[in-house]
Amino acid sequence: MWKTVQRAAWATVHLVVAAAMAFGVWIFITVLLITAIGTVAVVGAWVLPETVLLIRRIAGAKRGLTAGWTGRRIPEAYQTIGGTLRERLRIAVRDPGTLTDLRWMLAYYFYGALVFLALPLWPVGLVVDGVWCGLLRRRAVVLPLIVRLADLEAHWSTALLVPSPKAQLAARVEELKETRADAIAAHGAELRRIERDLHDGAQARLVALSMW
Repeated sequence: MWKTVQRAAWATVHLVVAAAMAFGVWIFITVLLITAIGTVAVVGAWVLPETVLLIRRIAGAKRGLTAGWTGRRIPEAYQTIGGTLRERLRIAVRDPGTLTDLRWMLAYYFYGALVFLALPLWPVGLVVDGVWCGLLRRRAVVLPLIVRLADLEAHWSTALLVPSPKAQLAARVEELKETRADAIAAHGAELRRIERDLHDGAQARLVALSMW
């Protein structure tokens, strides 16, 4: 019985944190709508990339919370937002990861409050399961429902936050581009070092020969 209570307590904590994050999402969606209106009016166009970056951080926090409950990491796949304002806007709008995060955020607006289903189960569970387990030596039947709610919330979040194959491919291509650029830069630096060593070495030998 005690292990069941502990497990249900941890599940409740998870659902409370999820609900608090959902409340933050509700507020953020209002800000997001204002940003969208500003973007359409051109006045707030520069805010859009920063808004997308903020959405990524919120989704990243939710990935961490979900991974803490399930024990399984949820990968991320984003394109780097940089360059001119036009480039930042293009990346922010066209990045498949942006659509994934927005889809999760809109769904989370509705399922993030599962804690309100879990809280009424506590008084019922302590009484029913207390008698059921304490007197009849049976397995708990009510408190485990709280754990199932936490599992359900984590399952939905995982399914919605996993990057699409298109997003993973785009992120992989960008990673390969950055790796290739780093390799070319390192190769160029090595060539310059070799040329410098050859030049300095040959010059030193010529000076030594001239002294003879």
